[in-house]
Formats: sequence, C-alpha cells, structure tokens
Amino acid sequence: MNTVRYFALARSSFMTRVSRRSTFLFTFFGNLIYVTVIYFLWMAVYEGRGMLNGMTFNEAFAYLALASSLFTMYQVYTEWFMAANILSGDIITSFTKPLDYQLNKLFEAVGAVFSNFLTISLPTLLVLLFVFDTRLQIGVNLLYFLVSVMLALLLSFFIDYMIGLCSFYTESIWGICTAKDVLVLFLSGAMVPMSFFPAGFQTFCSYLPFQAIYHIPLTIITSKEYGHPEYALALLEQGIWVLVLLALSRLLHAAATRSITVNGG
Repeated sequence: MNTVRYFALARSSFMTRVSRRSTFLFTFFGNLIYVTVIYFLWMAVYEGRGMLNGMTFNEAFAYLALASSLFTMYQVYTEWFMAANILSGDIITSFTKPLDYQLNKLFEAVGAVFSNFLTISLPTLLVLLFVFDTRLQIGVNLLYFLVSVMLALLLSFFIDYMIGLCSFYTESIWGICTAKDVLVLFLSGAMVPMSFFPAGFQTFCSYLPFQAIYHIPLTIITSKEYGHPEYALALLEQGIWVLVLLALSRLLHAAATRSITVNGG
C-alpha cells in the first residue's frame, strides 16, 4: 500500500536526521545562544516596566523563545532538496515512482520535523523551563497548541514547497529562500510579537497566512485571555489557510511539472 511507503519515507528521513549528531549539536547550541540573547535583550526592553503592549516580560520571552524553537523544528529544507534534485536530474526518478511527489516531500518533512523536535526543540524547551525559569500557562490550551502546531507545520511545508517549485523555472533559489525566511519570520510575529506592531500593520498581517504559522500557536500557549471559543476560531483560521495553500500548491505543482527542464541526469 502507498500509505506504508509514505510512512517508510518519514521513518527514513527521521533516521537520517538523527544520525547527524554534529548538525544537531551545532543547531542546538546556536538556538540556545539566540534564546540567551533575546532573554537579555528583552530584559533590557522591559527594565522598570511590568507590562508592554499587553504582554509581561515572561510572556514576551516565552513567546519569542518558543518561536525560535518552532522555527528550528520547521526547518527541514524541503525547497533546497527540491532545487538540488532539479539540478542533479534526480527529479525524473521521483516522478517515475508510484507516489505523489508532494506527499512524498510532506512525509519526508514530517520525519525531519519529528527528529528536530526530539533533538533540538524539546531540549531547548527544557532549558527554558528549568534554566530560564520560563512560566507557561499550561492547561487545556496545551491540546489546542499541539493541534495548532500540526496545522502550522502544514502551512510552513506548503510555503516551502511552493518556493521549491520555483526551482523548476529558476534552478537557483538562494535569494528567494532568504527573502522567504525573512518575510515569514517578520510578518508572522516570530521576530517581534505582533502586539508590538502598529495597529494598522497588525491588521495587514492578519490577512496573510504567515501569522497562522507562529503567532496563532504561540498566542494559544502564552495568552491568559483565550477561552474555548477563541481557541476554536484560531484553529479554524489555520484550517482555512491550510486548504487555501494546499489548493494553491497543487495548482503551482501542475503548472511547474509541465515546464520541467533537466540539465543533469
């Protein structure tokens, strides 16, 4: 069955990532350094202030530190692997397999994400809780948060996949990927909490899918004001964006694969 094959791809991707211990160590300590920097940076921002823009220092730091962990977890480089396959000519082999190419990449991404979670995000979370003494409002919101993170993973994948499809036309996507990372991190509130943005800019960002990747799950896990109706609406918004980006990615996939040009092989 194809389902078994897809899960085999996820398992293979997971095992490959786990075996790269040096990559794990460098990424983990790099993420830890970043978390330490934002801790002291935002401590200086909050000096003498109990609350800014509706957030306490603990909420702002938890929000940004978790954003860093989510970003690291989502970084599976789908678009880079797609571009490399185009340049090498291996993309032809992928299309001859009895598997949907997008689902193939999705399950590979899921395996890589699970590896990143166990080896990088989870240890970082433990450091936040026990070293930085970060306090999170854990309750029923944890269940909503887990669902929200899974939906955010799909959104992140669809965006990366569409960027990868650009390599069918441009072959080199370094500049596009760099611009994508900067735009997503900024417009999603992952670099600065969205409550710190001007009201008009917050409204603008709310009409984009990026805030559904970071802002929504982070708000669910850090906000004290959300209740079941707010959680449900947040997940509904993410679900709508998942459907929109899925449809868009399938349309772009159909168009890109009709214009494929292979230089390698």
